[in-house]
Amino acid sequence: MSTEPKAEGEAEGEVSQTQPKEELDNSVLVGKKPVMSYVVACLTFFNAGKNEVVVKARGRAISKAVDTVELLRRSFMKEIKIKDIKIGT
Repeated sequence: MSTEPKAEGEAEGEVSQTQPKEELDNSVLVGKKPVMSYVVACLTFFNAGKNEVVVKARGRAISKAVDTVELLRRSFMKEIKIKDIKIGT
């Protein structure tokens, strides 16, 4: 254990780092744009050879993220499977 003072809110043993870039390579962050913009972004990832795309949203944009995935699943890529849905705080 080191004797350095901890920053406020930092737990002992935690290392504060930014997320690795690889984790963000297959993420689509849903916000204010139209749903089709996010559908095209997902299609671009799949066409680039990605096997998995993560769609993320917060607050009011969650319904838009659901619409994005459903539109992608029903209209564009019928063989797509939803692996997991997480809603957390």
